[in-house]
Amino acid sequence: MKLFLPLLIPLIILPITSCQKKGCTNEKSGNYDTKATTDDGSCSYAGGLYAYATNTFISIRFGVADTWGPIGQCDIEIIYNGQTIHSYTRNSGGFTYDFIESQYFLDANVLNGNSFQITARSSSMSGSATFYMNTDGNIEGNFIMIN
Repeated sequence: MKLFLPLLIPLIILPITSCQKKGCTNEKSGNYDTKATTDDGSCSYAGGLYAYATNTFISIRFGVADTWGPIGQCDIEIIYNGQTIHSYTRNSGGFTYDFIESQYFLDANVLNGNSFQITARSSSMSGSATFYMNTDGNIEGNFIMIN
C-alpha cells in the first residue's frame, strides 16, 4: 500500500488544479474565452465593437458657453440610454479636452458608433449635446450652449 500512495497523490491533485483554465474572461473582448475561469490579462478589444477600450482614456473635446462666452466651472454628466455613466466637475468652460476613463463607457455597453449625451450645468442654467463613440476614442465636439 505504501508503494501505491505516491502514485495516487498526483492523480488526486491533478484534477483539482487543472479545472482552472486561464484566458480572457471579459465577454466584451474580441478574444473572450467561454471556457476560461481565470483571467490572464490577455483580453483584446482591437477591431471589435469596443475598439475604443484599447485606450485607457477617451478624449472628448468640447466647450461650455452661455450667450456671453465660455463659462468657468460647471458640472458635467455623461448619459447613455437615459443612464448617467459618469459625472464630474469641469473647471474650465473653454474649448478643451476632457479625459474620461474608457471603463465607464465599457461598463455601460457603449458600442462604436453609439451616441451619448453630455449635459453641462452651471448655476440654474444647463444644456446638452450629442456625441458619437468612435474606434480610436478621440471625440471632437463643439460648444455646449447653456441657458
